[in-house]
Amino acid sequence: MTTCQISKSNASGKNRTVFITGAGSGIGKSSAKLFSQKGYKVFASYRKNEDRQYLEEIDNVLPIKMDVTNQEDIESAFGTIERETHNEGLFALINNAGIVYSMPFEFVDVTTARKVMETNVIAPLIVSQAFLPLLKKYSDENTIKSRVINITSWTAEMTLPLLSVYSASKYSILGLTESMYYDLGLLGIHAVAASPGTTKTPILDKGANRKQMLNGIPEEKRVIYEPVVNRYCDAGDDFKNANWVYTPEKIAKKLFVIVETRKPKANYQMAPDAKLIAGLLKRFVPFSWRAAMVKKMFGVRFQ
Repeated sequence: MTTCQISKSNASGKNRTVFITGAGSGIGKSSAKLFSQKGYKVFASYRKNEDRQYLEEIDNVLPIKMDVTNQEDIESAFGTIERETHNEGLFALINNAGIVYSMPFEFVDVTTARKVMETNVIAPLIVSQAFLPLLKKYSDENTIKSRVINITSWTAEMTLPLLSVYSASKYSILGLTESMYYDLGLLGIHAVAASPGTTKTPILDKGANRKQMLNGIPEEKRVIYEPVVNRYCDAGDDFKNANWVYTPEKIAKKLFVIVETRKPKANYQMAPDAKLIAGLLKRFVPFSWRAAMVKKMFGVRFQ
C-alpha cells in the first residue's frame, strides 16, 4: 500500500484524537492499544464492565461505556469527547462495533436479525451523524481532514451459506459508506470502508457456534442442514489455526496506516482473503462459478 502519511505533528499542531467503538475485544481492543502507543488520544467504547479495566490501564485511552444502538449513550459519549478534546474537534471515528449471526435462513430469529442490523448498520449511521460536529470542526481548522472509517467484511462481496442476516448487514454498511463518501466529502470529511477479512478474534467462535445453530434447527430438519453447519464450523476452526489468517494486532496496524493516510481511498481490503474476494473473485469470476465453489466447499446439495 502506497500512502502519504501524516507527520507526528499535523498541520495545525493539534493533538490527534480517535474514537473507536467496540473496543472491548478483538480489533477494537488491539487498535486502542496501538493508536495510544502511536501518540493518539484514544476514546474507546465498551459495553461489558469487565472490559473497562484493561482499557483503563492503557496510557492515553479513555474508556467510555456505550451501547452503539442507544441514543442516550451516544449523546453522553459525545459530551465527554467534546470536553476532552477541548473544543478542537475529533480527527478520526472508527465504527468497529459489530456482531455476527449464523443460522439457516428458514430459522432466522427476527429479533436477533433486527439486533444485527441495528448494530452493524444503523449504529454506524447514528454514531457518525452524532459526531459530525466534532469531525467537521477538526476539518474546518486543519489542512488534513478528519475521517470516518466503517469496518466492513468480504461477505459484502461474496456471501456464504448460513450468513443471510450478517451478509445483508455488511452489504448495507458498504453501500452506506459509499454514499457517505460523497455526502461527507461535501463537509470536508473522508468516509472509508475497510474490510479486515477473516481475523483471529472472538467473533470466529461466535459466528461458527455449532451447538447454537443446531439448537435453532428442529430435529426433523437437521438432515438437511447439519452437514452444511458442520462444514461451516469446521472451516471456522481451521481459520483459527491458519497461518495466513491475520491477528487483531496486524489488522490494527493496517487500520493505523489508513487513518494516517492524508487522503485515504474510499475502500480498503486489509487482509489476503478480503483482497482475493473483492479484487479477483467478485470482479472476474462469474457468479455461477463462485456459487459452484461455495456449494462444493460447504456440501450444499440443491434438491
